[in-house]
Amino acid sequence: MENINKYRIQAENNILNGKLHFSKKYSLATLNKKLPALYYLLKGSGIVWIDKVKYDIKEKQSIFVRPNSQCTFETAEDDCEMLYVNFTGADYMLLISHTSFISGLYVSPPIDLPDPEKLFDVTSDGKGEIFQNARMKAKMSYLLSYYIEYFPAVKEEYNRYVLSATKYIELNFRNPSFTATDVSNYLKLDRSYLYKLFKSEMGMSVHDYINKLRISRASSLLGSSNLTIRDIALDSGFADQMYFSRLFKKKKNLTPSQYRIYFKDNQKKKY
Repeated sequence: MENINKYRIQAENNILNGKLHFSKKYSLATLNKKLPALYYLLKGSGIVWIDKVKYDIKEKQSIFVRPNSQCTFETAEDDCEMLYVNFTGADYMLLISHTSFISGLYVSPPIDLPDPEKLFDVTSDGKGEIFQNARMKAKMSYLLSYYIEYFPAVKEEYNRYVLSATKYIELNFRNPSFTATDVSNYLKLDRSYLYKLFKSEMGMSVHDYINKLRISRASSLLGSSNLTIRDIALDSGFADQMYFSRLFKKKKNLTPSQYRIYFKDNQKKKY
């Protein structure tokens, strides 16, 4: 396999693009799995395995590889060529979210892109960072606009990531080592993209939602159990009791001890 280095790497924008050339049948290649990546089979045919699922692919079909996915491509004939762009960033992932790739489409039907090599050349020759970045963003947006046009996402599918995220958080928030990074890894989404998507739907970040559930559980335990403050903090997902106490007071305007006393006094007044 030859990686034709005719395109440039724009490290400051976390974008890399180029062309892969396979001269022989049955050539194997591991496709990028650290960053989101879009591939376009310019010539030939082959088989791609994505997370152990097999897909046949032919000329003009595209492959979208999510972060942390296992993806391998094998050529089915001699002389295959594949264009690619690896990227990261919430702006680009928001554009991807408007395509069917967001709802589980990994290999698209064939698409006739006008001058694919020019479209996938999203880097810029400019030396000035501001206009260079602007040109790159425009080129990347222009490329993705074709996928939005031909394979638009359905709104319900767009939202299902938030639903999956909330369910996963509700199952794991009591683990003190559980973080927003675990959620993005589970969903195989870029963390900055997940942040924007989650906040747009829930009105808060993933981190804030995790803490909301933890504070809610702690409040319930303070009023219904005789556990120590330390044990309640641990049971609710806080490894650091001092941090728990500061956050609890910030959210409830009372320390955990004050909240327990206040709750019990109110309970006595009811009877």
